[in-house]
Amino acid sequence: MPSQRQESLADSVHQDRERLAAIVDSSEDAIIGKTLDGIIISWNKAAERIFGYTADEIVGRPVTTLAPPGMAEDMLNILNRIRRGERIEYYETKRRRKDGQVIDVALTVSPIRDASGRVVGASKIARDITQRKAAEVERARLLESERQARSTAEAALARHRDIEQKLTMLVNASGVLLGSLEASQVYDQTILLAKQMVAADAYAVWRADPSLSEWRIAASEGLSEEYRRQSVFLAQPGQSFGDSCIAIEDVAEDPLTSRRKDLYAAEGIRCFLAAPMRIYGRNSGAVTIYFRTVHSFSDTERRLVTALANLAASAVSSAELYEQQNRMREAAEASARRARFLARASGLLGASLDYAGTLRSVAKLAVPEFADWCVVDMVEPDGRVERLAMEHRDPEKLAAAWRMRERYPRHINMPHDAAEILRKGASVLQSEVTDEALVRAAQDQEHLAMLRAAGIRSVIVAPMKARGRTFGAVTFVMAESGRIYGPEDLTVAEQLAERAALAIDNSRLFAEAERERADAQAAAQALRRSNEELEQFAYVSSHDLQEPLRNIASYAQLLARRYQGKLDRDADEFLGYLIDGARRMSVLIQDLLSYSRQVRMGAAAFSPVSSEEALETALRNLHRAIQDSAAEIRRDPLPTVWGHSMQLAQVFQNLISNAIKYSGGKTPKVHVSAQVLDGEAVFRVSDQGIGIDPRYHDRIFGLFKRLHGRNVPGTGIGLATCKKIVEQHGGRIWVESKAGEGAAFYFSVPLCGK
Repeated sequence: MPSQRQESLADSVHQDRERLAAIVDSSEDAIIGKTLDGIIISWNKAAERIFGYTADEIVGRPVTTLAPPGMAEDMLNILNRIRRGERIEYYETKRRRKDGQVIDVALTVSPIRDASGRVVGASKIARDITQRKAAEVERARLLESERQARSTAEAALARHRDIEQKLTMLVNASGVLLGSLEASQVYDQTILLAKQMVAADAYAVWRADPSLSEWRIAASEGLSEEYRRQSVFLAQPGQSFGDSCIAIEDVAEDPLTSRRKDLYAAEGIRCFLAAPMRIYGRNSGAVTIYFRTVHSFSDTERRLVTALANLAASAVSSAELYEQQNRMREAAEASARRARFLARASGLLGASLDYAGTLRSVAKLAVPEFADWCVVDMVEPDGRVERLAMEHRDPEKLAAAWRMRERYPRHINMPHDAAEILRKGASVLQSEVTDEALVRAAQDQEHLAMLRAAGIRSVIVAPMKARGRTFGAVTFVMAESGRIYGPEDLTVAEQLAERAALAIDNSRLFAEAERERADAQAAAQALRRSNEELEQFAYVSSHDLQEPLRNIASYAQLLARRYQGKLDRDADEFLGYLIDGARRMSVLIQDLLSYSRQVRMGAAAFSPVSSEEALETALRNLHRAIQDSAAEIRRDPLPTVWGHSMQLAQVFQNLISNAIKYSGGKTPKVHVSAQVLDGEAVFRVSDQGIGIDPRYHDRIFGLFKRLHGRNVPGTGIGLATCKKIVEQHGGRIWVESKAGEGAAFYFSVPLCGK
């Protein structure tokens, strides 16, 4: 039996093993055991975390499972050293995780020996150093970037020190350069600055014409007069010089200067540096320095000449903009004068329908605001050109002009410029009136002498056209003031002539409309008198027919009662025709009187009307007809409208009566409803009777228009009466129906307050 001491020793060894296993599992480094054949036999938790394999997945597999592509040989070399009993201290290499990622690791590998000291395996400690390696690489990159930046900064500082003094000088001189208001002063100052900044043999400032095709020297120093005179550079079509300096270090060899090498040779120029001047967004100038000996242009020289060219370009732009602003200010003042004149003239043209007086006022306004002379000519129907107005500041000259006009009248068919303008209706601008133009306008030598004496300098003739018709022309003349008309003035003249033509056209249209209105009023009055007479005649006739008709009906009925059956059958039939005709004539007269009353009543005495009450009145009047026919009348709530209560009751009564009469032998079913639309009440009276063919929807509202024979009672006046009443209320009436499908009559009446 083992002794107590042996048992204690065994417990101690077991505890040590457990402690060692806990240390291995809690280690941050991967601790891996493997045989001498490279088979993994132990795998701690850190190994699982670093390599991604669990112990169950990796134990029993070769250690080369962790080798990246191409590095299996490295693992075999390590095993060979372990077999020889060597220990490997801190060896950096790469391994592959389960997910395929290759990581940097630091290894310490020790041989495992048995009790006899024989190597039976290996214990490897692996640490993930991927982040540390990445940090080292980044640190090396930053150190290299810092070194390069320091080197670049030192080189730049050296260059800046070289040009700092000259740039300071350029800045100090910029005030003088930019303050120059003339381009020639800018050129001279640029040459002076170039001499101070770069020591060369000659200097020049070049400028191009607006097309950029021809370049000339604007200012220079150190160049001969012969060179300046001959040195005109013609750019090839599409040729561009870019935005950077052009450095030609050998004018005899460079292709850019091959066309001018003889000129350079005669002047002794060997090389030059040209910096473009960008003016108004285009390279339209250059600052150039010349050398008569071989010279290699430094970066400092390029930068200095470029800076000077940029400053000179700004100065030239400022000087030319100043001149342009002066021109624009003068143009703006002229534009304001034109706009003011056009606005005032337009106000005159729109203020009155008396176009003749208005055009005379416009002619007065034009002088001297827009012209020295203003003439308005009108074309008469016979082709004569009548002068409506002529104005000038000098009354004596104006009187002489009127006398000349009387002596030399115009006709639209005459072969002269002014007449041709009226015939063609096209404006004419003569900015500079030549003597040849005066000759064409003159009718004889004396007339020509008068025109020449007037001192005419510039002329605009604008025809007054509207709706394809030329009414005349407005002529503006510049003479003693010396002013010249341009395209902007022509635009103003054309706008004025157009508005004048509209004023003439509107005036004549208004006069025609007034005449037509007067004729229409006279015709309306005559028609109204005729209608009144007809209405009076219808009313009186209908009223006067009542008494004789009653006598006919009474005696016919008396004959029928007394002699019914005592005469032959034909006599009984004839008496029936007589009684029926008298009855129908009586109904017709009653309807005609009703229609006449509606016409005579008009829209008088309108007030708020309850549609419910108007419908109720109609139903009371139709009580016997409704009862005899067993008609079913349905009604929805109806609104209050603006109108005449009895007239609206008449409309309801006529429409419901028709629905009962034209029920087609069935029990009449009538539905009365209404809805409010856009301030109106739209009423609907529908039935299920015989319907109306759509071809007759408009016809049925005419007086005495019936679609059925005598087998259906009616006079053809009821719907005409409805139409008259509804129209007097400011509404309309219509029907929606098809034959055999019933009918729905609609009529609209304004709501109360609308």
